[in-house]
Amino acid sequence: MTRKIWTIPTQTGGLRGNGAIHPRLAPTTETLDRPDTETAQSNVSERSSFSPHAGHPSRTLILSYFLGPVGLLASEGGRSNPVWVVLAGLSVGTAVLVGRRFHEIAGALRQGQGLGFLLFALGLITWILAAAAMARGVKAGGEEASRAASGRPLANPSPLLALALGLVVPGLGLHLSRSPGRAAAALAGVGALGVGAIALWFAAPLWTWNHVSPFGGASDLTMEIAFLAAALLCVFGAVVWVSQALDGMRQAGLLSPPASSPRSDRFGLALLVALAVLAVGFRPGLWAAECDFRAEWAEAHGLRLTPLGLAELARHLDPSRPDYALRAARLNESLGRRTAAEAIEKNLGSSWSLYLAGMGGQFHPGSPMLNSDSGHPSPVIAIPRDPLTGCPMPEPSLAPQENASVESPRPVTMSRRKAP
Repeated sequence: MTRKIWTIPTQTGGLRGNGAIHPRLAPTTETLDRPDTETAQSNVSERSSFSPHAGHPSRTLILSYFLGPVGLLASEGGRSNPVWVVLAGLSVGTAVLVGRRFHEIAGALRQGQGLGFLLFALGLITWILAAAAMARGVKAGGEEASRAASGRPLANPSPLLALALGLVVPGLGLHLSRSPGRAAAALAGVGALGVGAIALWFAAPLWTWNHVSPFGGASDLTMEIAFLAAALLCVFGAVVWVSQALDGMRQAGLLSPPASSPRSDRFGLALLVALAVLAVGFRPGLWAAECDFRAEWAEAHGLRLTPLGLAELARHLDPSRPDYALRAARLNESLGRRTAAEAIEKNLGSSWSLYLAGMGGQFHPGSPMLNSDSGHPSPVIAIPRDPLTGCPMPEPSLAPQENASVESPRPVTMSRRKAP
């Protein structure tokens, strides 16, 4: 269709002196390409058939999350990829299979059966596939809900509501705050927590299976490293869980109207108060005694890296206890870390020399130590040891000497803390 458009300037001087029309007043033509009726109708029908829930973006948003791995089917973007659909269906099928025989896994592992390890591995794979499919469905559903809204505002959760939802259900606060990519990343990160938790749940049966099964044979150190990696996955997933909840609160705050007073000041004050309470209520001696007790228990059960880490932690939390340092030195030496063991013994020897110098070269029993079994003080006194060899030093002589004072010192009873 061709139309003539007259351009009329707002300034004067439209006509020139010779009576000619100014070029800006000359008639111009512009061709406008308008779609015909059939093309327009096809575009409208294509937009309307983009998703079965195109007119209900909130429904797509909710279904893509709460349907779990099959939430892919709630959005066109999820259904368009057959690979993800197959993975989602496979995760659901294997979950049903493992769930029906979940109670048999621990017993089969303790008996050394290969079926028990197969079910355990299948359970881990099922969890990974389900977490990946759910993350993909949440991302596709969130993006489609934002496009289907067509400028219509969706209900925005308050920052505190987004924080509460994110703490209870990972990724939900970000999902409702229309941050699908962040919600999918949060679900993937929290999925690592599930992998580590499953591995630690079956840690004892897996340890037994590795020793009694003909399919095992891995070294104890390898198994311990695997369990430590699972623990690190749990820590990583827990950090991601808390971080995504706080991020959901921030994203919801960006969608909400600005508040009358900045929230950052209140959050900063709350953080300072929490740090002050932690500093006042933290008891390093109690934590050190508990770590030393756990290190002794782990060493008695054949572990090597775990008791070393606990002993080092106890040594740093309470440097006044020489038995913590001696345990750490002995564990380092058992692992071939002679340099670290010598450094601990040298530090302990210098501390012991300072103690003897301050006491005039005489040994005086210290205050009662903490009994880690009951958590209360008990009359257990540390035995002085030689800082170089680690052997107990001889007790001070209690026999009366010539020209001694009338009142002789009372004998000192020394005892060891009994191992659990």
